[in-house]
Amino acid sequence: MTTRVADDDTTTGEFQCLSGTGPSGNELDHTEEFAMRLPHLATALAVGVMLCPGVSSAHELTPTECREARDFIRNAALSRDNGLSREQFMSRFDDDIALIRFYPPDLRWFVQDDDDERLLRSAAEQVFDAPEEPEQHGTAFLDACDRVVASYGAK
Repeated sequence: MTTRVADDDTTTGEFQCLSGTGPSGNELDHTEEFAMRLPHLATALAVGVMLCPGVSSAHELTPTECREARDFIRNAALSRDNGLSREQFMSRFDDDIALIRFYPPDLRWFVQDDDDERLLRSAAEQVFDAPEEPEQHGTAFLDACDRVVASYGAK
């Protein structure tokens, strides 16, 4: 007989395991149990991180991150030139950001905090709102990002 995770006890962090079946009426195996529980665990982790003071701090961009993000912006412009609409691109961007937020900031590429996200989002929107050649968008982003990096020394 298999067991299913039924309820969690938030005070102890323990789970009750009960015999049971899944939504289809079939007995669950441990893989199915985990798959059913994963979205709830990810949400709990995200909420827990948000509620812990001092866990998150401002991320200081590096020149390497700026160059990598420049390539992302240049590729956004290439996608635009190949027919991808602003709505399509920004929808995918938003979906990617939502997914990225489930990872701890130190495991993320570039978008480790809200400032990173705003910088990248603004540049991506510019690709569609003020079209230029892909290299020009990439260079403009790199210049803006380099100014952010230089500002760390001014603090």
